Amino acid sequence: MRFVDQEGRVFIHRFYQRHRKNPPAQMAEDLYARVRGNPRRFTSVFRYLEPEANFETYVGALHKQIPASVALSPKHSNIFTKPMSPMPTTWPTAAM
Repeated sequence: MRFVDQEGRVFIHRFYQRHRKNPPAQMAEDLYARVRGNPRRFTSVFRYLEPEANFETYVGALHKQIPASVALSPKHSNIFTKPMSPMPTTWPTAAM
């Protein structure tokens, strides 16, 4: 787990250094640009940044960021409505 923690710290540090002078809205736009047209990745970022947003707000943002998503069928709405996994309070340790 140390590797994962280290990677997370490095990513956050680099992101902050690169964007620290930008307003929060610009930081969000930059994160959305990193999803590269992948609706699942967009959904993860959107739900992290906008946890209280409703489905209509999500669909509007999705279509704005990923225009090809207009072709998604309603069955893909489960990407947004599926509950997010809670973060574990303790991490399993490897048996030695």
